[in-house]
Amino acid sequence: VFQEYYKNVALSSYSSLDVGWIATLQNFFLQFCGPFVGLLFDRFGPRYLLITGAVLHVFGLMMASISKEYYQFVLSQGVCSSIGTSFIFNPATVSVPMWFSKRRGLAIALSSTGAPIGGVIYPIVVNRLIDSVSFGWAMRVCAFIILAAMALAVATTTLPTRPAKRPVNREIARRMLSGPFVFLVAAFFFFTMGVLLPITYMTQNAVAKGLDTGLSRYLVSMYNAGAFVGRVMPGLVGHKTGFFDITAACCVATGVLTLALWIPAAGTQPLVAFAVLFGWAANAVIAAMPMLISLVSAPHELGVRAGTVFGFAGLGALAGLPIGSVLVRGDDFDDMKIFAGVMMLAGACCYLASRFCLSGLTLRAP
Repeated sequence: VFQEYYKNVALSSYSSLDVGWIATLQNFFLQFCGPFVGLLFDRFGPRYLLITGAVLHVFGLMMASISKEYYQFVLSQGVCSSIGTSFIFNPATVSVPMWFSKRRGLAIALSSTGAPIGGVIYPIVVNRLIDSVSFGWAMRVCAFIILAAMALAVATTTLPTRPAKRPVNREIARRMLSGPFVFLVAAFFFFTMGVLLPITYMTQNAVAKGLDTGLSRYLVSMYNAGAFVGRVMPGLVGHKTGFFDITAACCVATGVLTLALWIPAAGTQPLVAFAVLFGWAANAVIAAMPMLISLVSAPHELGVRAGTVFGFAGLGALAGLPIGSVLVRGDDFDDMKIFAGVMMLAGACCYLASRFCLSGLTLRAP
């Protein structure tokens, strides 16, 4: 939504590549701060991190609401706000699995459904407020909503036991180089390189294909409607089918949908179908990640290991979005779509490699 608004209104004199750097930095800092935040989480727990994240995130959005110049949007929304989201996202991701020994995957899946619910609501709210009031007040309303939600999160998020103050010793560092974990890091790295491109360019591509601008803006909400189902699915079926297998299958689906459906899609029905189906498959992969990390990690390593996975994913975002932006030529998005699809299929191969390193050739993996 912001990509479309910046490109056509606020930053219309800048190229798609220039505007795309705002989203690139958002995703980069969200993920790349993960190792640092993970170390702090393992040592101090979630509460102070959530407070820091709330302050930075809300302050960044407030500054974006009064921004006029390109560099101001980059610093406020691309840097400050996104560092804040990293301090929120990582503790929220790691706290839930520490409370559950049974049905952990379902608990993680249910807790992650807040993201697609917000993803359905926020694009509609932002679009309506931009049209009826102003961009500035749209950002401020979002900031106040987030502030209220974070107050509740800070008041209620705890751990079942007080975190032990363990140093990062050689044993933890050595275990970081284990085959299952290395391939898991590589899988999410390649997946992130690809998956952010359809999300970022979904609206612009639809407009270029002739879809009504008003309807195009709601494709992101349709994507998140599919994402709701995708977030729940691994938790419901992963205990029976194996989390690695269901994740690899959904990762393959994201690549196939991009190459076989999004490239030829030209009308309303196929573009809407792609948004919903891609939202389902992509978010099933995202929702399964905390469970996969817990399967290859000891409990006291969860914070730093999750941070490492998401940190390398940040590098994938930093590389993938600019490469994809360069591959967009006017209204021709096909080269970017091919790149995105291939990267997601590469991620699927790495998920399978991680699975085989962990369980061998057994029919049912964890």
